[in-house]
Amino acid sequence: MSGPNGEPAVNVEREEDDVSAEEYDALNLMLDQISSCLDNLEEKNDVLNAKFQELLESNRQARVCRGTGELEPQAEERRLDGW
Repeated sequence: MSGPNGEPAVNVEREEDDVSAEEYDALNLMLDQISSCLDNLEEKNDVLNAKFQELLESNRQARVCRGTGELEPQAEERRLDGW
């Protein structure tokens, strides 16, 4: 008999003994570790994105300052600090 999309029906019933509790625990541990790694990557991505946005804004301000002849904010700070 075929499934709802015309695909052949597949019997997915298995015996309970096929997968042990230890295997489920190991799988859950691996999934938790993967989830933790993904959370860490997401956090790092957010930090990098924020730094990138700051850099874009800084470059935008530098272009505006060059167009008006004003000192860039960072250049003004360096000048005042004796750079």
